[in-house]
Amino acid sequence: MKSNYTLQKNLSFILIIFLGLNYIIFLFLAGLKIMPGFLMQLLIIFSVLKDHLSIKILFSSLDIYINFLAGIFIIIFWLKFIYAIYQSIGSVFKTNRYINSFITIPKRSYNILSSSEYLAFTAGLLKPQIYLSQAVFNHLTKNELESVRQHEFYHQLSFDPGRNQLVKLIVEIFIILPCKKQLLENYLVLTELSADFYSQSQTKSIKALASALNKMLAVTNNLNTLNLSTFALNNNRIKVLTGQEVFKTRYYLTFLFIISAGIIFNTILISNANIFMQCEHIAECARAIFSSTANISLKDNVLCISSNYQVINYHCMKITGS
Repeated sequence: MKSNYTLQKNLSFILIIFLGLNYIIFLFLAGLKIMPGFLMQLLIIFSVLKDHLSIKILFSSLDIYINFLAGIFIIIFWLKFIYAIYQSIGSVFKTNRYINSFITIPKRSYNILSSSEYLAFTAGLLKPQIYLSQAVFNHLTKNELESVRQHEFYHQLSFDPGRNQLVKLIVEIFIILPCKKQLLENYLVLTELSADFYSQSQTKSIKALASALNKMLAVTNNLNTLNLSTFALNNNRIKVLTGQEVFKTRYYLTFLFIISAGIIFNTILISNANIFMQCEHIAECARAIFSSTANISLKDNVLCISSNYQVINYHCMKITGS
């Protein structure tokens, strides 16, 4: 059972990384495809308003709506991506401040925190460290304490704080992702189950692990916003440990496959689409608009911009009517 949950955890991690890379590629290619037309649309609107040309043809065109809305959406997606990175970096600093708020006594393989709360977690991206509160030593039996320590040792060996942070980041960069909360929760539970069964294999005792988990779940700690692999997560793990339930991941893994395939399909679709206006001379067009010698022509659904009256310097774009 241990290897099964560990295998599913590692497979889901790979799929989530694959999902995130696909989404980043999608954002990059969509930006290259959409933003030139979007910027050109802004320049067109500015040109028409600046030179008092007829604006009716622009707003009767399907292109203006397609490019403008697509540009707005891709900007929102990129802002969400940047904000998710900002939150992820903030979580790392917030975690460090949280740990530094305690008096820490370093031991050979773990650190003791001066806290009366039940705390047992692993923190650190590149060099994970195990942290156990003084309350854990005071209220857990020797076997329970060893079960908790082995559980956290698995997180340390697997670099789970860094993995969890990366998974959280990937889930958060999506502005639209069906069941993204469940996706994250399933991965975190798989991570904890893998650590549980590792602990069981080392201590040869499932009773001590379940007992420790039951005690520590009695105290609720709001550590969700921190970059921690914490022991007290999800009380359904007790039922899984004791064989009363089986944590099913078939639909979860299938969902990851489908979403990844969908993003790849959309990336190919948008990279080959011809519905977006393109302009290879945005900088020249911008200079032309703000030039005192600019010449702007709007005729037969074709808008041309030039910084002078030489035809060779014109940059034209066709506006397809709806």
